[in-house]
Amino acid sequence: GGFAGMVAKTFVAPIDRIKILYQVTSTPFRLRDVPNVAKKIVKEEGLSALWKGNAATLIRVFPYAGIQFMVFHKVKYIFVDKHERDHDVSTEPNSEKKSIIRRNTYEKDRKFGLTPVESLISGSTAGAISVLMTYPLDLTRAQLAVLKKKKGPNDGFVKVLMSNYHNGGTNGLFRGITPTLLGMLPYSGVAFGINEQSKRYILDRHRRDPTVYEKMVCGGLSGLFAQSMTYPFEVTRRRMQT
Repeated sequence: GGFAGMVAKTFVAPIDRIKILYQVTSTPFRLRDVPNVAKKIVKEEGLSALWKGNAATLIRVFPYAGIQFMVFHKVKYIFVDKHERDHDVSTEPNSEKKSIIRRNTYEKDRKFGLTPVESLISGSTAGAISVLMTYPLDLTRAQLAVLKKKKGPNDGFVKVLMSNYHNGGTNGLFRGITPTLLGMLPYSGVAFGINEQSKRYILDRHRRDPTVYEKMVCGGLSGLFAQSMTYPFEVTRRRMQT
């Protein structure tokens, strides 16, 4: 999960930086202006500026994505194990029979899927826990993305992080956490929920696991819907952070 997040974030880092710049200003967004914004950043700050703050992003996204996938997996199999136990009890002809041999996770995943509500709960729990455990890193990364390059030493990750603490204490490290959680709970729940149910639909309909392409489509569409539904919280938290 951690490595997947690092690869994905590095790939979209230039457009992500442009997105943050639009979020923290009143400049109206027009798709045709994006190439010009990128050219302006490169001209004024250099090509590497398109990845400005990406090191901070990677520092944050490895534990964030790793924790998120780990927690989702754990909560998911709490529900799956419950389905398995309920199924075993309901099909047992004799309650005194020996305990059922436990299936491995792959077999259980194929046979006992999550309901939409369980997918939503699993995703929301994973998103909330991962955000709470890594939020100061996200705050620092957002601030680095909007800083302009200056002559002399640039503000580094540790310097900005410590500045937040010195200026506001623990509260300074968690500025913007409320809209972040308000957005993350539905975002992560919907994203994981749609992704999980889409893959379950393919498995039930075609009697096979999703291909790599199908997994990419499921993940992309789930992120698209979830981001669109919760985007106002995203803008609010970025402005509070920066």
